[in-house]
Amino acid sequence: MKKFKAFVKEPENISILIPNEIIENEKLGVHRNYLYAYLYICRGYDGISRFSFEDIFMFAGYKDFKAVGSAKEKIRESLDKFIEQGIFEPITGNVYGNKFISGILKLNYTNAESYVMINLDILNKIMRHRERKVRYTLLNFYLYLLSKMRPLDEKGYNMGFYSYLGMLEQVFHMDFRQVKTYIDKLEYMKLMKTKALPRYRDVLGCWHTNMRLFVRTESSMSDEKVDKLLKLCEKNMIQNRKRHESALFK
Repeated sequence: MKKFKAFVKEPENISILIPNEIIENEKLGVHRNYLYAYLYICRGYDGISRFSFEDIFMFAGYKDFKAVGSAKEKIRESLDKFIEQGIFEPITGNVYGNKFISGILKLNYTNAESYVMINLDILNKIMRHRERKVRYTLLNFYLYLLSKMRPLDEKGYNMGFYSYLGMLEQVFHMDFRQVKTYIDKLEYMKLMKTKALPRYRDVLGCWHTNMRLFVRTESSMSDEKVDKLLKLCEKNMIQNRKRHESALFK
């Protein structure tokens, strides 16, 4: 079988579609999004994913299967839950008793807002992060933010959204400092750009603090382009806020 460590070095940029139901279901484990992406890439023309358990980790950047450690059991736990919930239907009788595994990955995409698309080069970039312990959570963090983004213009390519940092603290069970650390990592990798907003008082007299804009970026984007996206995102936020406040008095 062709090793996927070699495969990920191919120049073609494959798009991976990950359903929101996977991204938001933390009961599937911290490795769920990476595992789903891997199984997605392994699909052949017949729709069947073929892989070895060892290749899962080689694809994640490990050079030695013996160095995987506790991640091995966590991946197995996620794969078991995929099987239990019908996300992955194995064709191989004994999944862990065979060197090579095959099965069918459930693809549940009802509309454009039911999944997140991530390119293989970005997945590789995150999974090659120098801090191995943060890779899977960083991927989950990035995908969650993308799942909340909506088109900023009619073209539909430029994406962004706004949120309270407190919401991210609750979703990822982190404190403010930890959330800020992951945001900083994504910005450093030029995968996202954010902007902290000043607090404001709404028409009901309530103060809103720790709000932040998020826009999807690429390494090739100029600073001018990124600034335009942030301004567009802020404009959309203000318009939505005004519509919401107007509706309160109708």
